[in-house]
Amino acid sequence: MTFGLNKVKRSWAAQLEDGSDHQNVVRMCCAIKPMSAWHLNKTVTASRERCGGQGYLSANRFGEFFGSAHAGMTAEGDNSVLMQKVAKEHLSMFKPHQLSAPEALDLANIDHIAYLLMKRENEQYDLLRNKMKKAVVFTQVFKLFGFFVS
Repeated sequence: MTFGLNKVKRSWAAQLEDGSDHQNVVRMCCAIKPMSAWHLNKTVTASRERCGGQGYLSANRFGEFFGSAHAGMTAEGDNSVLMQKVAKEHLSMFKPHQLSAPEALDLANIDHIAYLLMKRENEQYDLLRNKMKKAVVFTQVFKLFGFFVS
C-alpha cells in the first residue's frame, strides 16, 4: 500500500506544467484514497480485536487510527463512488486485444503465455463491463422513480 501511495504523491508533485498528465494523476488519487482507507480500517480493526480488552485502552491509540480510517471512508459513502469512477474511466480507456489462438498451447513459449494473459484480460474486461452496465441500468431506473435524492 505504501508503494502505491508514494507513487501517487510523487506523480502529484511532479505534474507537468501543461497539465497533460493531470487526468491520470486524478485517477490514481481516486483509486488510492479508498484503498488506503479500507486497508487502514481493516488493519486497525484486526489489531484492536487481537489485543482483546487491551485494544480499548487509549494508550494503544487504536481509537485515533480508527477515527482516521472512518474519516477517510465516510465522505463518499464508503468510497464506493470513487472506485466506480476509476472503474468506469479504466473501462473507457481499455481496448480489447485482437487475438488469434495458437494451434497448440506451449507454456514454455513466452508468446503463448502472453496470449493467455491478454485473453484473461479481455474476459475480465467483458465481465466488468457487463456488471457496470447492470449498475447503470439499476441507477437509471431508481432515478426515474425518484428513489435517489441528489
